[in-house]
Amino acid sequence: MAMANCWEVKGCGFERTKPGQPVCPAVTCEIADGFLGGKNGGRACSFIPGTLCDGAGLCSVEDKAEHCTQCRFFRDLKENYRAVFNVTNFHRFVQNSATRMVV
Repeated sequence: MAMANCWEVKGCGFERTKPGQPVCPAVTCEIADGFLGGKNGGRACSFIPGTLCDGAGLCSVEDKAEHCTQCRFFRDLKENYRAVFNVTNFHRFVQNSATRMVV
């Protein structure tokens, strides 16, 4: 069963296309599907460059270091998944996903 995704928790609206509004990369990051039980990048938004970060615009990797630590969703994931919730495990998950997709 899928767990709540960032766009569901935060209610940003960037999971659906509206005229003139981009869709957040967390929504379309299919290779991250299943990471911590989320849909696409829905539970990995802090590790995906270019997310829309509360509508504040595209969030760079540098911005994420500060921005995500202020996010309740990020802090909850970090607390609930402790050792598993880190960029190294995310990259490992994505790499394994890519390998499964090729085979």
